[in-house]
Amino acid sequence: MQNILVTGATGLIGSALIASARDRYAFRALNRGPLTTLPCHRADIADYGAILPAFDGIHTVVHL
Repeated sequence: MQNILVTGATGLIGSALIASARDRYAFRALNRGPLTTLPCHRADIADYGAILPAFDGIHTVVHL
């Protein structure tokens, strides 16, 4: 199963994407705030050093 990192997972489009494809992909989120519905790396996307670990093992990034 492919690992997909989603920025904006809590938004309208991000949550719709995850809901519609959850059975086909393993989703993770990159978010500033906490997220309880899927694994989440908490960091500000403007901080390169802080977000870098979020990409470990990720096949695709969907930036929303």
